[in-house]
Amino acid sequence: SLDLTSNTEYVRIIYNSVSDDHVTLLPYNADPTNLGGTAMMTLQQMNDQNLIALQPDILLGTSGKFIPYIFMEWGQLPQNTANCPEYKEWVELFFQGGYKPADPANLQILGKESLASIWDMAWVHSSVYGGDDDDDDYDDDEDV
Repeated sequence: SLDLTSNTEYVRIIYNSVSDDHVTLLPYNADPTNLGGTAMMTLQQMNDQNLIALQPDILLGTSGKFIPYIFMEWGQLPQNTANCPEYKEWVELFFQGGYKPADPANLQILGKESLASIWDMAWVHSSVYGGDDDDDDYDDDEDV
């Protein structure tokens, strides 16, 4: 339409632009059945809304990204069913992906029972701590 109205000289078209700031954006979709509803958010926006940035494909190692240590504020999650309704499933994704909870001060591996009481948490991948996946301390039936 710019060419038809002879207004091309008044417009500068920038292709594939999102912002004039360099930031990392993450896809978020509140309704997974509507792929057209995917929005892009910064990590800060996701944190402000208590959204999960650690998506299943990242935790399970199928995204091509590898995160050996994940440090996070954990304390409000176990009881916050309003903002984290899939808490138990999300915790299981950490374990399935080879992560174990650890004390962030010294990276000492913790028992699964500590998930309900620890405030600051580190998740450490088995390739770093040298653990095995047959650890009996992490029974699937145990409360998280």
